[in-house]
Amino acid sequence: MAHDEDLIRSHSFMLGEINGSLKALATGQQQILSAVQSVDGRLRTVENKSTRNGLIAGGAMAVGTLLLKETVKSALGLKS
Repeated sequence: MAHDEDLIRSHSFMLGEINGSLKALATGQQQILSAVQSVDGRLRTVENKSTRNGLIAGGAMAVGTLLLKETVKSALGLKS
């Protein structure tokens, strides 16, 4: 009987260790998830700014190219 009690106690101790390890893993996973969400939010902000800046730069280049083209045509006396 003493052997069975020792075995039960040993198994209970191991289950407690496993339970503690699982709780620690869950806590660590939650911390990692929070960090990833934070990085994702910052990255989304950077992507939005980059998109806006690209749109503005592309529009400015298109208008500038058109103006340059028309200026050159006008200087050379070509019809539009």
